[in-house]
Amino acid sequence: MPYIKREDRKGYDYYIDKISEEFIVNDYQVGHMVYVIYRLILKWWDSFPRFATINSIRGVLNSVSVEFDRRVAAEYEEDKIVENGDVYSEEEDTSSH
Repeated sequence: MPYIKREDRKGYDYYIDKISEEFIVNDYQVGHMVYVIYRLILKWWDSFPRFATINSIRGVLNSVSVEFDRRVAAEYEEDKIVENGDVYSEEEDTSSH
């Protein structure tokens, strides 16, 4: 999903690094992150205000969430299962879950 060619990343990475510095200064406050993402989405919408853009924006936001879950959240949760034990005890019948 986010695996664009390396040469295509160059135009974005500088700005991503710069804006990340601002997020660090502001302790990655959720409101700040939402503001930036929303402004980017609005710029896209303002440039192409049509139904297809709505669908594309929804798809992008969903794809980001799915990729984050796949690459980051799932691994974190698996580590926590090993560390703290599964929510389903070994005695519990998990076949109905």
